[in-house]
Amino acid sequence: MNTISTANQLAEQGNIQKAKIIFDQLFSSTRDLDALYGLAFCSYREEKFDIALSQLNEILDVDPRNVEAFNLAGIIAAKTGNMEDAKALFIAAIENDQTFIEAQRNYGEVLLETDDFENGVNVFQVIIKNHPEDVTALVRMADLYLEVNRHEDAIILLERTLAIDPGNMSAKSLLNRIQE
Repeated sequence: MNTISTANQLAEQGNIQKAKIIFDQLFSSTRDLDALYGLAFCSYREEKFDIALSQLNEILDVDPRNVEAFNLAGIIAAKTGNMEDAKALFIAAIENDQTFIEAQRNYGEVLLETDDFENGVNVFQVIIKNHPEDVTALVRMADLYLEVNRHEDAIILLERTLAIDPGNMSAKSLLNRIQE
C-alpha cells in the first residue's frame, strides 16, 4: 500500500492526526496535490474550514479542473450555510466531470435544502437514469417519494435498492416505515 493510500485509510478511520503527519510529510517533500487534498480533508474533518478552503484553493490554483477539490469546497460551503457558493462549487465539479456522481448528489441535496424541490428531485432522477444502480440516489429518491405520500413509487425504488444491495439498512428502514 502506498503512502497516500495509507494516509487516506487512516483519515477515513478517523485517525486524523496520523493521517495529517503522513500527508504533510509527503506534501512538503513532493508538493503532491493528492497529499494536499488529504490535508484539506483532514482540516475539514477537524472542522477547520478556513484552513481546508485555503488548501483547496491552493489545489485549484494548480489544477483548476480538480473535481474533488470543488466538491469538498462545496461541502464546506453548505456546512457553513453558504448555499449559493455550495451550488456554484458543485456545478463547477459537475461541469469538469459529468460522471462524478458525488458532486451531483451533493448538488441535489443543496437544491432540496434551499427549497428548490423541483430541481433537486430532477437532479436525483437524472442520476438514477444515468446510474440505475446508484443505491444512494435510489434511497434518497425513495425518501423524497415518501415525503409526498407516493408510497408505491418509493417501494419500487427500495426494492430495486435491495436487489442491488440486500443489506442496505436505509432501504430496509424506509420499507419498514411504509409497512407500519
